[in-house]
Amino acid sequence: MKKSSYYLRAQKFIAQIFPYIDGCCDNCGDEYKYRDALRTAVKCFLHDHPNRKVEASYGISRVALVTADYVVKIDYNPNSDFGTSADEVDAYEFVCSEGYDKYFAEISCYTYCGFDFYIMPRVRGIGRKEGDAWEYVPQDVCGFLNDYFYDLHNHNYGWKDNHIVIFDYAARVL
Repeated sequence: MKKSSYYLRAQKFIAQIFPYIDGCCDNCGDEYKYRDALRTAVKCFLHDHPNRKVEASYGISRVALVTADYVVKIDYNPNSDFGTSADEVDAYEFVCSEGYDKYFAEISCYTYCGFDFYIMPRVRGIGRKEGDAWEYVPQDVCGFLNDYFYDLHNHNYGWKDNHIVIFDYAARVL
């Protein structure tokens, strides 16, 4: 049997976890309460689905639900100076148009029951090296990164096929 793509598996996962996260932030009022509500919802989901391996990673503006081969990002602080997942979609289109997509994990928006989720392939080797992303790319890529992006520390990139792949690139210089 042919395995479905990570994107289709992510869509199925979103449908599974949605009842747990739907309404978890109703009347929360701030991102900290929303983050706590999401954390509780993910724990409840994992309790009910003990064979699922899902790690929740929280940042300043969003949560990333990390599975075996894909990540689902959910924004909870749209006013962050570090950007949103929608900003990342725009950034990915930009890097593709400039020919630098090899260095960035693809991101796609998927709307389910009126909520936007952002799907990306999982990147491995995160934090394996010290330093910022531009220290590990060719000179022309270094210039591109410095001109258009910031917040590219070693927990915002990983490795694939012996080259860097940036997965958190919402923080852009506009």
